[in-house]
Amino acid sequence: MNALDKIYENFLEGTCKKFNVPAEAETLLKEGFARYSAMCEAEEAEVEKFRKKPVSVDAIEWTGDNFDDIKDFAGDKVKIKDGELIVVTREDGKKTKAEHVATKGDYVIRGVKGEFYFCKPDIFKKTYSPA
Repeated sequence: MNALDKIYENFLEGTCKKFNVPAEAETLLKEGFARYSAMCEAEEAEVEKFRKKPVSVDAIEWTGDNFDDIKDFAGDKVKIKDGELIVVTREDGKKTKAEHVATKGDYVIRGVKGEFYFCKPDIFKKTYSPA
């Protein structure tokens, strides 16, 4: 039980006494709180750290002038609309309702399953290095 739980338990006990809550109801409230508190602690315990596996991906930087190169790379997964590069991603599904707009400097990446997505240059440089 952490300090906040102890404060709540004392508050609950004082409130029950103040309003003459029957002992059975006070016990149920405390048991319910204990179960809730344990559930919250269990949820927190499930968080783990993960490291990306070393995989190689193919990528090309969008310069704003190299659409033909990007089109050769990604095929029908890219298009220009209103002067912007649109990348069709796996999460779009079959109807491609979402439009993911890459800005100049972004990298268009072919992932490990052949999917395409883009990545901001600062994140790309922190995540990837030449293979």
